[in-house]
Amino acid sequence: MLLTMIPEDWVSGQESKVAAAVGLIVRHDGVESGNPAKQLKRLLTSITKSREEDAEQVQTISDLARTLQTHFLLIGELDEMHLDTRCIIKISYEHELEFDDGWDYSTVFRYDLPDYGFAASEHVEVVVPSELTLRIVSLSETGGDGSSPTNEDIPTTERARGHVALPPTDRFTEASVVVEVAPSKRGIFPFAAISVAVCTAVAGLALMERFEVLTIVDRSRDIPTTAVSLLLAGPALFLSWIARTPEHEIVAKLLSPLRLCLLMCAAVFLGLGVVAAFPLTREAWDVVWLLIYGGAFVSLGWFVAFRLALRRRLTKALDLLVRSRKKSEGGMRR
Repeated sequence: MLLTMIPEDWVSGQESKVAAAVGLIVRHDGVESGNPAKQLKRLLTSITKSREEDAEQVQTISDLARTLQTHFLLIGELDEMHLDTRCIIKISYEHELEFDDGWDYSTVFRYDLPDYGFAASEHVEVVVPSELTLRIVSLSETGGDGSSPTNEDIPTTERARGHVALPPTDRFTEASVVVEVAPSKRGIFPFAAISVAVCTAVAGLALMERFEVLTIVDRSRDIPTTAVSLLLAGPALFLSWIARTPEHEIVAKLLSPLRLCLLMCAAVFLGLGVVAAFPLTREAWDVVWLLIYGGAFVSLGWFVAFRLALRRRLTKALDLLVRSRKKSEGGMRR
């Protein structure tokens, strides 16, 4: 395709160099260093001696070479009955997502659309796992004139599916999709809220009992008591909500704060079971109770911070979009 687009009078006497430059583009796997498309453009520019009348054609060939270099070419055979009709071909392929690794309660990932400029209209549907919810889905084009047409889907309620669409303004424009996701307030979220509340209440009652603000426990009863089995059932219940099957890395990242809250609650009830089951020395008794109070306080503070962080909306995704647009516009001006 590339060799056919290059005029024969350009390659006269330079056939081997041009064929070698095109071959590097065809064999480029995206991992190797270098930019074969730029090398081909420099070669064609030197061959045409930078003539103004050939500059536009050189640029067109260079744009196509860059597109073929960064994307794969899918060729399919259609039956003749489908000729002169609109056909939809659906493909599926694995694509590694690049998302921020910072410690936060939401995350943003982006990816570039392959062959965006060759479509009449590009439609993107994003579906996230049921444990997560979408905050924003944005499809943004980097136009050749420096403009950035954008279509955004900003849900007002929790949902796991988003859709954006945008028609390309030019054959060789590029576009990228930016998605921000956060944990859903359903599923593990309400269970963690109830668990933290129960854990904090039990630790608070134990603290008041210890300092004789309240009198709930009959101190004449011997240790161990029959309440041990009940107290140890709590950790088992909390740990049952922690995933035991493989899941998407984004789900594991965003739900880790809630799972850590459940682990802390399990540790608190395990500590209560220890003090109810074993006749500890005074020093060990004080240490275990200190750990119980500390675990309850940490789980409560962690969950409150998580809940407040979910009120922030769209900040990370919009910041990433602004940075991407400024970078693209700066590259065009240069």
